[in-house]
Amino acid sequence: MSEEIMRHLERKLLFYRVLIILVILGHACWWGYILFIGKCYELVVDGKAIVCVKSKAEAQQSIQAAKSSIPGVKPSEVEFVKTITIRRGRNDCTPVDKKDAAQAIISSVPIKVRKYAILVNGKPAIAVDSEESAAYVLAQVKMNYGKTAKNLLEEPSFKENVSIRKMAVDPKIYKSEEDAIKFLLAGGSSSEYTVQAGDIASKIAKRYHMTLEELSRLNPGRNLDRLNIGDKLNVSEKPDEEQTPKLTVVVRNKREQTELIPFRTILVPDSRFFEGKQFELSPGRSGLRRITIVETWENGKLVSKEIAEQVTLRKSISRRVAIGTLKR
Repeated sequence: MSEEIMRHLERKLLFYRVLIILVILGHACWWGYILFIGKCYELVVDGKAIVCVKSKAEAQQSIQAAKSSIPGVKPSEVEFVKTITIRRGRNDCTPVDKKDAAQAIISSVPIKVRKYAILVNGKPAIAVDSEESAAYVLAQVKMNYGKTAKNLLEEPSFKENVSIRKMAVDPKIYKSEEDAIKFLLAGGSSSEYTVQAGDIASKIAKRYHMTLEELSRLNPGRNLDRLNIGDKLNVSEKPDEEQTPKLTVVVRNKREQTELIPFRTILVPDSRFFEGKQFELSPGRSGLRRITIVETWENGKLVSKEIAEQVTLRKSISRRVAIGTLKR
């Protein structure tokens, strides 16, 4: 009898042991699911979750997709202004797909791109793909005004302190070479306009909220008084107040001209003639000189000129006039 009781108790004890083991295994599976499968992953900026995705791999792919969203920019050139971290999400986290996650990153985290910036007085004005492109853009801006000079004294220069540096910049200032040139000349974006029948310069300028001076600045060397149908003109796309050139191109032009040297009139007292009488003893002759003038232009506007050299080609001869001194 006692043996049966013992076997019964052993079977009961075994049952409870198995039950406890099953309960423990069940809880372990549940916590394992929550920790490794059930939870999503959050992308966090400044301690705040900005978006939730299904897995850590999707989180990393979403960051890469955000970096790949800027046209013409390699993902390796993109930098986030703030650090993005990945952590396990809360139980109430609702995951989104990678495309929406990438858009959430772009909307929440400022982005900069590493490009070659053209700095004007220490501040980035525009950025292009390479140092060679930046140098080309600056050379074209210089020659845009330099080509209008008939006799350049020296290479055109910039009034501002201009330099090129590879750095992280706002993607908004990243441009193609052509757009960068137009931006530096106009101070804003510009486009090309085709002259139509009945167009005159003032009408075109007014249509694009420009002055004639601004239109002329965008089209150096172009005679705006003689426009033909089909001519192409650069025009601005922004209001006047935004159309300030980012650079001032200084052009020094040498010009020569000849001018007459006036002759002097010498009065010679003569007692042979009564007072009030005058007689020309010898006629005068004007001289001739060649003057070399150096003109300084800034963005197509003459700001100063100075005489660099004067050469006398022919001396003047004074006119001599006899003045009567004899009293009546």
